[in-house]
Amino acid sequence: YRLVDIIRTSVRIPIDIQLVSESGELYYYTPDTDGAQRSTVSDREYFTAQLNPVTRGFYISRPVVSRVTGRWGIPVSHPVTKKNAGMAVLFAAIELPTLNTLYESVRPKPNGAITLAKDGGVLLDRVPFDPAIMGTVLEHALSPGDTYEGIRRFISPADREERIVAFNSIPGMPLVISVSVSRSD
Repeated sequence: YRLVDIIRTSVRIPIDIQLVSESGELYYYTPDTDGAQRSTVSDREYFTAQLNPVTRGFYISRPVVSRVTGRWGIPVSHPVTKKNAGMAVLFAAIELPTLNTLYESVRPKPNGAITLAKDGGVLLDRVPFDPAIMGTVLEHALSPGDTYEGIRRFISPADREERIVAFNSIPGMPLVISVSVSRSD
């Protein structure tokens, strides 16, 4: 539990670190709960990805609303190789409210947007935030494994405006971040 506390206090964006048992029972550590079970997550993408040999390993899932905290987050999971105490998956949730505050502080105003997507164009986060589009696949997305830096024009699936978008693949990660402005701006 000490490692969890160190990670939680040393990162800029809050990251909840949790363990999931082989049966999909989530254990959330806080000093007052000492690892008490909080939820069943056997149906969540971040858990089922670790059961599939094709996706097993470091995995970034579609954003979800936490059953424990009620907040939007980006789930990241990794299998536990030694099943200590029956734990099978290490899970971290990057909470979107704090990430969105950071994005909002640097977003071009008034109609600019910042978007984070994973390989294949799955939308992980966007500011301005719209829960209806979280986890959707962006049009004109890069193929998995592609890297890209540059500028494009296209119609945004979020607001249907023509936008000028600067993209940048994040080195070593299956992520692309973009900053856009509407063409009218």
